[in-house]
Amino acid sequence: MQVQRHAEGRPRYRVLFTSLPYLSHLLAQLPLARAMRDAGHEARFATSAALAGMVRADGFAVVPVEFGEPPEPGLELPLRPRQPGEQPPRPRVRVAARVAPALTRAFEQWLPDVVVRDPLEYGSYLAAEHAGIPHAVGREGPFWPPQTRQAMLGTDLDDLRGRLGLPPDPSTQALYRFLAFVFAPPELLSADTYISPVTHFIRPAPADSVSGLGDADWTPPPPGATFVYATLGTVFSRKNPGLLGPLIEALAGERYQALVTAGPGRDLRPLTRFAAARNLTVLGYVPQSAVLPHCDVIVAHGGFHTVIGALLHGLPLVLLPLGGDHARNARWCSAQGAALVLDEAHRGPESIRAGIRQVLAEPGYRDAAKRLQAAMADLPGMATAVSLLERLAATRAPIRRDPGQEG
Repeated sequence: MQVQRHAEGRPRYRVLFTSLPYLSHLLAQLPLARAMRDAGHEARFATSAALAGMVRADGFAVVPVEFGEPPEPGLELPLRPRQPGEQPPRPRVRVAARVAPALTRAFEQWLPDVVVRDPLEYGSYLAAEHAGIPHAVGREGPFWPPQTRQAMLGTDLDDLRGRLGLPPDPSTQALYRFLAFVFAPPELLSADTYISPVTHFIRPAPADSVSGLGDADWTPPPPGATFVYATLGTVFSRKNPGLLGPLIEALAGERYQALVTAGPGRDLRPLTRFAAARNLTVLGYVPQSAVLPHCDVIVAHGGFHTVIGALLHGLPLVLLPLGGDHARNARWCSAQGAALVLDEAHRGPESIRAGIRQVLAEPGYRDAAKRLQAAMADLPGMATAVSLLERLAATRAPIRRDPGQEG
């Protein structure tokens, strides 16, 4: 491939970012994609039609892929036949079977120098291996050791490799062959957390959003006001609609100002009975970059993106884990003293209200969050991540973590 160069002579690389069709996954990839673009590289996104408009609004070209059912026959790699009593393929493997051939065809028109994938999206890894180009994990979050990856993916991912003419990789080590990024401090992770040899710790950028997304009528609290922000995320707020009522009821009428975001496009009419509470605002979505600088406490589900955003601002949390990696993230934050965790038996209005009051009243929670904030500040910045991706594109060789980095 002929590598283009900037006016000053530096190489200009093509970089493809991928995102599963969830807003939180896209937002987690955007800071690095923007940094690569700002450094003069051509960055594009492979994502779903649902997110394509947001990606384009942010100034990125889109490589369309289908994460649901394939639009027509022949656009999906066949999965191996199942034996009687054998579990069906995991949904992530089915997604990979659709994404891999779509990107393989797309690469005939626009071949990137490096692919930066969503950690739970495997089709782009297969397409990159097939094309002989390096791939990186854009924001590690699962932290799955090889044995867990094997249990989660079975032999199906290796079977897809074979259908593309790739050599076997039953240990799934090739998923972390070249480079990965963790936008979190090592101090947050538990001692037994699996960190691949090519994983690098990078200071996270402030949580931002895409252009035009969010409720424009939100007004920040006055200076000096105690302010609590509550969110169940953009995915789990829909999966757990029954929790919004108790959460809002816990906030209504308290002596602090509060904002609850119920999720983009959510029908807020069932929540209007709380409209009379002068301290409370309920909206669909407000970018965290606009909210977090004003906060004293975050009440959340425990998604990695939300937790890191809070700690980046030195904010303690009240966590109500709902699924996915939430319980693990909650354990990490609790172990560091930066969060109070409420289990399923303590999610009524009174328990949530008492939990918020406790975190506001006890300075130890904020002190712990500030310690993690300081640990983040000591990490290399986004420019280092850009440099590592440039090095990967140039050398196509694995980039191991410096032994001096913890983790």
